[in-house]
Amino acid sequence: MNFDKKESRAEGMEWLEISYHTTEENYELVSQIFIDAGSYGVLLEDSKTPYELPEDRFGEIYRLNADEYPKDGVIVKGYLAVVPQVEVTVDTVKTKLFNLAPEAAASFTVTTLAEEDWEHSWKEHYQPIHVTKNLVIKPSWLEKSNEEHIIEILLDPGMAFG
Repeated sequence: MNFDKKESRAEGMEWLEISYHTTEENYELVSQIFIDAGSYGVLLEDSKTPYELPEDRFGEIYRLNADEYPKDGVIVKGYLAVVPQVEVTVDTVKTKLFNLAPEAAASFTVTTLAEEDWEHSWKEHYQPIHVTKNLVIKPSWLEKSNEEHIIEILLDPGMAFG
């Protein structure tokens, strides 16, 4: 089997990202197929997500980019460790998915990913928030602004503050 490779800065164990674009009705079945194959969980990219009203959890503010989600349906992603016989597992998953919806064969992809430094990679998703023209809240790991009229509050994102 020939898998697409994505570059990563970190070295270590490789993982297979299996991805399948399915319907709202079938995403739970697809998720279960991935879990039964050995994925410890799944990632769902639902076409409805960018248009839902976000729930305010602990004062966190976030913005979603609709271009990063499918136009319709749900993309289900699972992750399998690259171990001996993983190709057999992928073929089994592929067969089950095609039995579920043979017309969706083109929506199944497998990509090889290198182990990431999860301790630091999540930081790229946090950007400064401009509260007013002169007040900015930003993560502490970003460089401080040189503009004199800007007041910056540096915080580390998390579940609690105090």
